[in-house]
Amino acid sequence: MRLIQINDQVTLQRTESGLRPVPGAVDVIPTKVGDFHTYVIRDHCTVIRRYDDGRLELKSHAGRNFEVHESDPRLKTEGWISLFVQRPRGIDPAREETPRSLG
Repeated sequence: MRLIQINDQVTLQRTESGLRPVPGAVDVIPTKVGDFHTYVIRDHCTVIRRYDDGRLELKSHAGRNFEVHESDPRLKTEGWISLFVQRPRGIDPAREETPRSLG
């Protein structure tokens, strides 16, 4: 297992419960208590501090701070960044033109 370093990009999967979906919820875990549900949230974070005992301080891209241990099963270290395509805003990938030859 690779050690997680400062400035690494990670995903923290956590749950919140409530009557309405919380912003960023990606899945719903139904409960048997009326309209009360548990929502799964994936926070994309940057590691801002690493402690000697294995704890990590994370800052989400939404500005929230979390502290978890690097062995926490809710912490994912790779794969999520490929979900995002880095493009300038307003450019539709389906409408992009390929460069024309000048010949």
